[in-house]
Amino acid sequence: MFSRKFSEYHETIARCADKRIQTLSEMINGCYAVKMNNWEEPVEKQVDSMRQQEFDAIRKASRMRAMNMELFFALMPLITLATLVGVWLTHDQSVITGQILIDDVDISRISLKHLRSHLSVIPQQAALFSGSLRSNLDPFNHYSDEQCWKALEAVQFKTFVASHSDGLFLPIAESGINLSAGQRQLICATRAILKQSKILLIDEATANVDPETDHVIQQLIIHQFQDRTVLTIAHRINTVIQSDRILVLNKGQVESFDVPQNILHQYQ
Repeated sequence: MFSRKFSEYHETIARCADKRIQTLSEMINGCYAVKMNNWEEPVEKQVDSMRQQEFDAIRKASRMRAMNMELFFALMPLITLATLVGVWLTHDQSVITGQILIDDVDISRISLKHLRSHLSVIPQQAALFSGSLRSNLDPFNHYSDEQCWKALEAVQFKTFVASHSDGLFLPIAESGINLSAGQRQLICATRAILKQSKILLIDEATANVDPETDHVIQQLIIHQFQDRTVLTIAHRINTVIQSDRILVLNKGQVESFDVPQNILHQYQ
């Protein structure tokens, strides 16, 4: 029943979005008509009508999205209960009793805030927000401009930034859409250098970048993070070849865990 309701809500939201796109298209066509008819009164009324339809479509989509989220949060306790019951019925206690140890410390015994303060992540999809480059590098103003420039130099991004008159205040669009995939990843790497975390997680960070940026990130791992624990998730062997040990997973099961030389020999 809940699955059917979710599907109905998603379909309604999709229809609202389609209607909005259609309305925008009609409005643009109306603008062309305005130019051709020197803003005649009938055309002006048509544009106003199109604009009102756009507002109505957005409001309807927003309401449906809010209902969707309310239903989702209402179902969370039920989903959690069903998951725990499923684990108990299958007698698989590893999800509940398993441990992750860092320096022999169980991470379940420390606060999430404290744990995250010692971690840095370079994800596959860089998380950037609208603002300046500096605000993306250092949202809480913990570091000086000099430290930011030094970190940018370490990732070979300083020349690009310095070539713009805005410098550290170079405008960044939402999700960094005004930058290339490689440049977005270099910003994430700069954050990691600034933070100086003891543990760095690299999640498919070079999957969508050009070979030059891939090489820069590999060199960063070797020279900038040599005194830290680096966990790299990757599909390409050359991305993890510099690691001390490689864990190979196949269909969720550990297939191999060895030094790179033995892994290469095993899978040749």
